[in-house]
Amino acid sequence: MTYEYWAYEIKMPGVGTARSLWRRSDATAWEYRSLVDAKWHQQHADRGPRAPEEEENLHALTEKESEQMFSRAPQEMYVYVQRRIGSEETPGAVSRRIPSPESYRDQVFSIDNGRGRWQPTNAIVKFTNTDPNDRANLRSIEYNKARQYAVGKAPGSGEDFDRPFRADTAVNQQRAATAAASRFQGSLQSVAESADEHHSHVPSPKLPAQAAVHGH
Repeated sequence: MTYEYWAYEIKMPGVGTARSLWRRSDATAWEYRSLVDAKWHQQHADRGPRAPEEEENLHALTEKESEQMFSRAPQEMYVYVQRRIGSEETPGAVSRRIPSPESYRDQVFSIDNGRGRWQPTNAIVKFTNTDPNDRANLRSIEYNKARQYAVGKAPGSGEDFDRPFRADTAVNQQRAATAAASRFQGSLQSVAESADEHHSHVPSPKLPAQAAVHGH
C-alpha cells in the first residue's frame, strides 16, 4: 500500500509550535504516528484525535523523511519551555511537551546529584489552563538552548536530555513518585501516632491537697 506522509504543525499558545506525523492512502483514512507507543493508529472521527484541517500547516514528506523525523522526535517534534523565577526572571528548570496526537505527555528535566533525567510534571498543564496569577512563569525555548542550559547544570547528561519519551519508563516513574509520597505520608502518620502515644503516658502532675476548711 502506498501512503502519503505529512508533518502537521500544531500551534500551542505560550508553549510553541509542535509537529505530529500523519499518513493516508486512497484506501485508508488518516493515520497518525503515536509518540507514546511509536505505532501508527487509524484516526476515528467519533473519538479523535482530530484529523489535520488547516492545509497551510501540512507539509508533505517522503516515507524516509517521516522516519527520520520520528527518530529525532526530541529535537524536531517536541516543544520546550523554561521556568522564569522572580522579578528578574532568572532561568530555571526546563520542561518539554510530547505532542502525541492522541494524548500529550509533559516532563521536567529533574537534576539530582549532578545527574538529570526526565520526570512527569503538571507545570505546562497549569500554565496553559489556570489563571496567570496562580501558575509558574514559563517561556518557550528552542531545543538547542534548552539542552545547553540543562547540560550546563548537569554535565554529562546530554544523552539523558535527548532520550525520547517511553511510556513504560514514565509509568514506572509515576509509580515510584506515588510510592514515595505514600511513604512520606506514612512517616508523618507514624510521627503523629508516636507523639500521641508519648503524650498518653505522661503522668498527670499531682496537685497539692487543699487544706480543709473549718467552720468557725
